[in-house]
Amino acid sequence: MTGQEREYWRLVRRAIQRHCSESGVDRLSAADAATLRHAWHRACGLKDSHTEWTNHDYSVMLAWLRAFVEGGDVAAALVDLDAARVGSIRKSCLWVISKFGGLAYWEPYAREQLGLETWEAVNWETIPTNILRRVAMTASHRARRSAYSHRVTADDEDDFNDRF
Repeated sequence: MTGQEREYWRLVRRAIQRHCSESGVDRLSAADAATLRHAWHRACGLKDSHTEWTNHDYSVMLAWLRAFVEGGDVAAALVDLDAARVGSIRKSCLWVISKFGGLAYWEPYAREQLGLETWEAVNWETIPTNILRRVAMTASHRARRSAYSHRVTADDEDDFNDRF
């Protein structure tokens, strides 16, 4: 059992205890507890079985359970989690862009995607995430293409262009 799973089960036990105390019930049967747990999963938009979850799914459920157990705002906890995830995506995109040419190299392409004039600067901190992802994907794709192209001979060029 991973640390994430241990934390999940610890929080589930505490959430069920809180649910029982708020409902005026001493204890839930194992079947009722499983039904309640699966209802919480569905409320977070997750699959019923926690064994099929991704790391992000665990993060969503753990944030929800922590907020429920501690009496916090469940919706706010999920918004904070989503903001952290978007921040992580942005950080990864900026790393890819800087690795494959650098921000200055990709600025004209980003300017074109944003519809900016040639004299306007791109603010990499506030650029929309979807545009940032598009620039990162283009940078990564072009880097892969150029890494592969040195192995292609002139005879293979037509075949290469047909495939890619």
